[in-house]
Amino acid sequence: MSKTETVMDLIYIKQLRCCLNAVGCWPRKETGQKPIKYLSVYSVILVLFAIFMIIDGFWYIKNNIQNMDIFEIGHTYMTTFMSCSAGYRLTLPFQKKYKRMTETFIKQFHLLHFKDKSDYSMKIYKKIDKLSRYITMYFNFLPWLAVLGFQLQPLYYNYVNGLYSSNRPENTTFKHTVYYVLPFDYETNVYGYICIYLFNLYASCVSAVCFAYVDLYMLLLIFNILGHLKILLHNLQQFPKPQESDSVVDTIMFSNEEMENIFELLKESINHHRIIMDFVSLTSEALSALLCIYYGFYQIILFMVLLLCSQLDINAIVNYSIVALFFFQELILTSMIFELLGTTSDKVKAAVYELPWECMDTKNRKIVLFFLKKAQEPIELKALGILPVGVNTMAAIIKNSISYFLMLRATV
Repeated sequence: MSKTETVMDLIYIKQLRCCLNAVGCWPRKETGQKPIKYLSVYSVILVLFAIFMIIDGFWYIKNNIQNMDIFEIGHTYMTTFMSCSAGYRLTLPFQKKYKRMTETFIKQFHLLHFKDKSDYSMKIYKKIDKLSRYITMYFNFLPWLAVLGFQLQPLYYNYVNGLYSSNRPENTTFKHTVYYVLPFDYETNVYGYICIYLFNLYASCVSAVCFAYVDLYMLLLIFNILGHLKILLHNLQQFPKPQESDSVVDTIMFSNEEMENIFELLKESINHHRIIMDFVSLTSEALSALLCIYYGFYQIILFMVLLLCSQLDINAIVNYSIVALFFFQELILTSMIFELLGTTSDKVKAAVYELPWECMDTKNRKIVLFFLKKAQEPIELKALGILPVGVNTMAAIIKNSISYFLMLRATV
C-alpha cells in the first residue's frame, strides 16, 4: 500500500471527518491525527448547550402549556426530543467504545486494507468505495435542505405579518423555530429576536450535522461489513472440489496434497469470519445505546411531524413535510441496509453448510463443524443488545406512529 493510499485520504472519509469535526464528534487521536485542544473544549460546550435546550424546552412547556394549542405543544415537544437525540450524539467522542470502534475501522477493518488479497476483494472494494462516495454526496446535500425547510417557515410568517417592517402591527410577536424560558424579551424586541434567531439557526445546523453524518458514519460501517461478508461468501462458494479420480467409491476424497490446501483455506475463512464477528461485536457495543435512542426518537418524531402536518396549513405542510422527508428517508434507508446485513449473514451460514465436508479427512471435518457452529451466530446490530434492527423494526415504528397520530387526531 502506498504512503498516500490510506483510509484517511479517501474523499468520503475526509468529508465525513470534516463534518463530524465541526460538531466535535470525530476522535482525532485514535485515527492518527494530532488532538486539538479547542475542539475538545468545543465538544463540551456543545453538550452543555444541548443540555440547556433539553431542560429549557421542558421548562417552557410546563410554564406555557395552558396557553398553547396542541400543535404548538407538538412542535415544542418535537424540538425538545430532537435536542435529546442530537445531544446524545454529541457525547459520542467521550465514549471509549466509540473511539475504539473508529480506531479499529480506520486502521484495521476498512476494505482498503483487504483489497489486494484477491481480484474479487479488489472488485468489492471498488464497488463499496463508489457506493460510499455517492451516499456521502447525497448526505452532503440532505441536512441543509432540512435546515432550510425548518428555518423558512417562521421567516415567512414574520415577513407576511409585517414584523420586519418599520411599522410593526400591535400585539404581534415574532415566530421562532424553538422557544425558551429566558430573562429577556425575544418575542417582541428586535434585538432579542435576532439573537435567538441566530442561536436557533446555529442549533439547527449542529443538529442536522449530528443526525445526517452520524447516520452516514453508521452506513459506511455497514457497507464495509457487507463488503467483508461478500468476500467471505465468494471464497466459500468458490471452495475447491476434489479432482476426478479412477476410484470406484461413491465419494471422491481430497488427495493428501489437496487436504493441506483445504486446511489453509478453512483457516483463512475462519480467521476472516472472526475478524468480521469481532468488529460487528465492537460496533454493536459502541452503538447499542445510540440505536435504542435512534429508533425511540423516530417513534416519537414521526408521530409529531404527522400531527403538525395535519394542520393542513400550507406553511406548516411545506415546513414539516421537508423535516418528515428528512427523517423518513433516513429511517427507511438505514433500516433496509441493516436488514441487508442480516440476509447476507444467512447466506454465509448456507455457504458454510454446503462446503464439501464429506470429501475431507477427519481433521478438516472437525474444522468445518467448528466453523458451522460459529457461523450460526447472527451478524446483526441490536439496540441495547436486545432489539435487532431492520425493516421489521422500521415497519413497526411507522405503523405505530400512524396509529398514534390517528388516535390523537380523532380526539382533537
